[in-house]
Amino acid sequence: TALEDRVSAGQLDAAVVTASQAPPPGLRYDPLLRERLVLACPIGHDPDLDGLFRTLPFFHFQPQSGIGKLIADHVAPYQMADTRVIYLDSVEAIMECVNRGLGFTLLPEPDARRRLGATSRLGFNTPDTLTRDLVLVTSDRSGSGRLSGLVGLFHTEQQDQPTG
Repeated sequence: TALEDRVSAGQLDAAVVTASQAPPPGLRYDPLLRERLVLACPIGHDPDLDGLFRTLPFFHFQPQSGIGKLIADHVAPYQMADTRVIYLDSVEAIMECVNRGLGFTLLPEPDARRRLGATSRLGFNTPDTLTRDLVLVTSDRSGSGRLSGLVGLFHTEQQDQPTG
């Protein structure tokens, strides 16, 4: 991703990204959080990918990003030749479109839940294994040991958050 490229080039000390299968050469991943992906659709529509792709446009978060690639891989089998896909680079814009009944999306649950309006619903008809891993990416050569405290701090903050 662009952020990983900037860490690799020494322009950033670290970045929080969606993990790819393995870190690119010269980079290291420290796991931070796993988030489930969920469907968000207007109320009145069944949160089922087959049906949603037949009836509504799909708002796709930037497909060149880590999360966008995960989403693209998951929805590819459901898309048809006449599938309407709208690409946006803003979770807020995507959820606003869903909240206005203009289409549906697939996003990490915290992002979708945080921006869910009264006219939309979340669907959990995705496999439990459909998740994204957020990681702290650092350069192997950057002395990332000084950043390791960030990972511990992040985990402490997450444990202090209320659940539910």
